[in-house]
Amino acid sequence: MSNYVLFSCVGSTDPIRDNFDGPMLHIIRHYQPHTVYIFLSQEMGMREEKDRRFSRAVELLAGKLGRSIDTHLIFSGIHNPHDFDAFLGVFSSHLNEIARRFPADKILLNISSGTPQMMASLCLETVISSKPLIPVQVATPAGRANQSRVGGSDYDVEWEFKNNLDNEPDAPNRCTCPDILSFKRTLARGQVQALIKKYNYEEAAVILKSYGTADGSPVMRLLQFLAGKKSLNPAANYGDSAEIKKMIGYPEMDGECLEICEYFNVIRILQKTEHLTDFVLRLNPLVTELQSRFLANCLGFSIESITDERGQRKNKKLVRRAKIKAFDPGLLSYIDECFDGEFRDSTAVNIRLQNCLIAFFIQNSKNAGEQERSFAGFLQAMENLNQDSRNLAAHNLYGVSEEEIRQKAGMSSSRIVDRLENLIKHIYKSRCKQEIFGVFDRANAFIVEKLG
Repeated sequence: MSNYVLFSCVGSTDPIRDNFDGPMLHIIRHYQPHTVYIFLSQEMGMREEKDRRFSRAVELLAGKLGRSIDTHLIFSGIHNPHDFDAFLGVFSSHLNEIARRFPADKILLNISSGTPQMMASLCLETVISSKPLIPVQVATPAGRANQSRVGGSDYDVEWEFKNNLDNEPDAPNRCTCPDILSFKRTLARGQVQALIKKYNYEEAAVILKSYGTADGSPVMRLLQFLAGKKSLNPAANYGDSAEIKKMIGYPEMDGECLEICEYFNVIRILQKTEHLTDFVLRLNPLVTELQSRFLANCLGFSIESITDERGQRKNKKLVRRAKIKAFDPGLLSYIDECFDGEFRDSTAVNIRLQNCLIAFFIQNSKNAGEQERSFAGFLQAMENLNQDSRNLAAHNLYGVSEEEIRQKAGMSSSRIVDRLENLIKHIYKSRCKQEIFGVFDRANAFIVEKLG
């Protein structure tokens, strides 16, 4: 059995005209589909009911070919087939049902029968659909526009088939597949490029796969890698990730700095794509970690010196008053003052506490300069944003807006991202490679180039 199903409108040249196949019959003859769906307007439906010209012609050809062809008649009742609006959603509905019933088969579309509006609508389906549609055009026997008598109300299908010259063994094949698919490829490329611009790698992969792009192709492998990196999935680092990283210039860096930068890249994507609620919620763990690294690398204080490694709460380090006092009684007094009273024992490390620590060590450090003070001010703004906007994100039905971020932090979301990048570079210095911050955009450019 073939793997073709034919969907065909019919018109006055079908099924046989002037001793030659009409388009529907000619496609059946040369593609031999196992199933045919014949779409009938009100006028064509009346002709079928009168003499079975369409279904009977398929039966006769199937007998000559020695094949079994399952025929389905679709009586649409459409009385004005010259109206584009008459077909809105109609063809799509039938094609969806055919694809559901025959998921492994290719669907042939007869784009030479019916009214110009019918043919144009089927061409449009070919362009916009993700289903395996193949448009087939049938040339006239004379190679020019039909000028002969059309099949009217009086029609003898048995006589027409008996005298059909396309039954001769040397009759030419007049079927062609026009390059409508080039428009489809162009449309797909545009869709994928728009999704890539929004860093939506998952949907881009779905579209490319529906157009036949192999899973093992460089673009598909890269899309899978990028989707994994965007979701912070550790599995993205396995398999052929080394080859993919080389493809887009993914820099080699030490584990701690790389982890921070990859998390930051996700936050940057959230800001660029205006997912501001997620942006705010993701900021907290990054800011907390950067504060700890800022204290250690720039101010010479390790947060581990005042935390209890044995006391953990949901993977959060717990601060011990006894350890603070043992380190520096003046620091404990300063922290108590920051917290408007006594600082509680076993408090988890958080943004507010670490800003207090940063302020203390900047005041008491000879090495703290203008840059350190500037970053301390930025981290204080992040504390303000964290206190207000996280509650806003949790309880606001509409999410966090750019204006709300500006009000709470005193700067825009894009400015926050710029300051975070500069802070990371300041903390890690030569350990941080500039290339890490552009990996997603370089990958996007690579994909667009390959699609071109």
